Amino acid sequence: MSDVTHETHRRILHNLEGAKRAVLTARNWRNIPTRYQNFELAISILSGCRVSLERMRDREQITNMLRDASDRLGIWQVGRAETAVRSARLAIKETIADLEAKKPAV
Repeated sequence: MSDVTHETHRRILHNLEGAKRAVLTARNWRNIPTRYQNFELAISILSGCRVSLERMRDREQITNMLRDASDRLGIWQVGRAETAVRSARLAIKETIADLEAKKPAV
């Protein structure tokens, strides 16, 4: 179990915050029915993941947490939140790929 560098950790948190902001922006620019909660749920998943990762440094744990967040976001394959959530999942997958590419050899 290796720890990520401070810079890598900062970039992970930044990427999650950017994904959350993109979902917020999409929500704010759409005419959303009063009871439509998919954007709020996606924002909650991204925020919760970011908070959980703030003190986490272990590469494997971070990767698993990101995969879990992406999987949970995967329930929105259609609907008003689909495009924003797809973009958030892509950002998470790119972050995971970056982490795995920089994984030290054992």
